[in-house]
Amino acid sequence: MSGKKKPAGKQIALCLLLTAAVDGLGVLLVTLLAVKGIVGEDRVPQALGALAFCAAFAGGLPAGKGRLGPGGSLLNAGAFALLLILLCFGGWGEGIAVRGLILLALILLGGLLAALLCGKVGKRSNKRLVKSYKKLRSV
Repeated sequence: MSGKKKPAGKQIALCLLLTAAVDGLGVLLVTLLAVKGIVGEDRVPQALGALAFCAAFAGGLPAGKGRLGPGGSLLNAGAFALLLILLCFGGWGEGIAVRGLILLALILLGGLLAALLCGKVGKRSNKRLVKSYKKLRSV
């Protein structure tokens, strides 16, 4: 790969694809475990919530490293929540239930945690290391 950064829209689209892939594979795994009887039916919503949190976090980390910075993580989580609303909750006539709101909150928390971990603290420490390295090199 070259040293050029990807455009922000392409970066967010790739991270959204990663988030949806992690969530989709996890849903298939939880469904398989529920059918086999390993995970009880009462535990499926908790497993799906944890899975949505992990998927938003996994997609938010690379999104936060892009051009948009930590805002990319939040944008990825918001886009994933919107995608989930359109795909899953849009077909329901009764609207979003409490479990659906909890699922959306977990997605946003996963994106927020990724944004906090992609903050400027790591960038500052890297600059200090580079400056000290340059000073040692010039001496």
